[in-house]
Amino acid sequence: MPDGTETVADAHNEQNVVVVHGVSRLFRFRLNGLVVEARPTAQVNTGYNFNGTTTGEIRELKHAEQ
Repeated sequence: MPDGTETVADAHNEQNVVVVHGVSRLFRFRLNGLVVEARPTAQVNTGYNFNGTTTGEIRELKHAEQ
């Protein structure tokens, strides 16, 4: 957190991989007295999805002229 505190994110194990249900600039994994930090290197923020789709397709509703 920006103020230096920590929070617990939801996570689960899947085939020896920890899947974290969250987005952050820094993760700290703790096991007893051991701590490891992980920082994502991929770009996380890709901007706002204006059309609300993941495929890039846009559906348009057309009204028949009366």
